[in-house]
Amino acid sequence: MKADPEKVADALSDWVGEEIKNTTKRYHDLGRYMFTVSTGTVAFIVSVNSVINPGDKGFTAAKLSFFWLGISLIFSVYILLPKEWRLDGSIDLEDKLHELVKDYRLILLCWFGFWVVGLALGLFDLAVLL
Repeated sequence: MKADPEKVADALSDWVGEEIKNTTKRYHDLGRYMFTVSTGTVAFIVSVNSVINPGDKGFTAAKLSFFWLGISLIFSVYILLPKEWRLDGSIDLEDKLHELVKDYRLILLCWFGFWVVGLALGLFDLAVLL
């Protein structure tokens, strides 16, 4: 079976169009997930820390973890904010898609790094308190 070049080109064009149309929705959903994970991690560390360490005993690693988790929350909110970009005849849609994917990949890696550091500090503090 041989592929018809016109059908392949039409299918590829349709696929790129659908990818571009769904990209912002996909990243909005990703931002919601990242926000939920970050806030859930903060809630977990606060609740377990308040049970284990009911009195405030000065500066702890958990307080430092809130800083890092706060930065991860900022990255997740950044993804949640709607982006405005204009399309005209001079913009190549495939290039725009690759640019969006590259930008969001960097933001996701930054979020993950800050989240891991915050989680590790929070868990370290809980381990020290136990």
